[in-house]
Amino acid sequence: MIIIKKVNKGGHGGHHGGSWKVAYADFVTAMMAFFLLMWLISAASQQQKEHLAGYFKEYTLFDWKGASDLPGSSTNAPPEHQSATIGDTPTSSMSTGEAPPIKEIEALLPSGIKETLTSEQLVEVLTQRIERKLEELKDQITIEVFDKGVRIEARHTEGKPLFDSGSSTPTATGQKILSEIGLGIKDLNDKIAIEGHTDAVKYSSDQYTNWELSTDRASMARRILQQNGVSADRILRVSGCASSKPLKDTDPYDPKNRRISILLYNEKAQITD
Repeated sequence: MIIIKKVNKGGHGGHHGGSWKVAYADFVTAMMAFFLLMWLISAASQQQKEHLAGYFKEYTLFDWKGASDLPGSSTNAPPEHQSATIGDTPTSSMSTGEAPPIKEIEALLPSGIKETLTSEQLVEVLTQRIERKLEELKDQITIEVFDKGVRIEARHTEGKPLFDSGSSTPTATGQKILSEIGLGIKDLNDKIAIEGHTDAVKYSSDQYTNWELSTDRASMARRILQQNGVSADRILRVSGCASSKPLKDTDPYDPKNRRISILLYNEKAQITD
């Protein structure tokens, strides 16, 4: 006798296949991506958020140098947040010889066009950076043009010294100021001289005087600048001036004379001092 058993493949099994697993996996993946995006946004700085918002606001499928093939389209200029990656192409304001806006200069500073800045423009760029990065300490920093380039001076103030008393060890204030200056000038090509200055109050030891102290402080300033990206090849000299170059209109014994001077020599300067 032959018995034939018929197996019914339908029934409830057909209603519970594996397709729901694929849908669930897609859902879990999407949720993971969402929470990762939220974490990245919460960790981003305000400046990064502004750049990101600007990217999506001005996003285009076409390169800014070219034009779209769509009717009525025109060549698009790069968005402002892309200025730092433009390269060495001058903007229209620079090509006409006019001084470009400070925000525009700062955006272009890392790109190579920095070589075209005048000393006056560089002073404005660095001043703006210091005011933004070191707002609470900006009164201790002077940036000015001198006959061979730009001079940056970081000064001692009451309650906020740059170095420990009688020492070349930087305070937290001194470390912060000199580090920020280093970050601000690291992408320039100017040669650099660093000078240490003291007031005229005599040091307690005849073996270690204000000359040695000012030299050691200038050398410490050099190390901090290099730790923050300034190339050693740009350093022309590091010297201590003791109290031989007091600030204008100040008493040689005035504590304000305790300072570090960073001289940025422009390319055409005849460096003899």
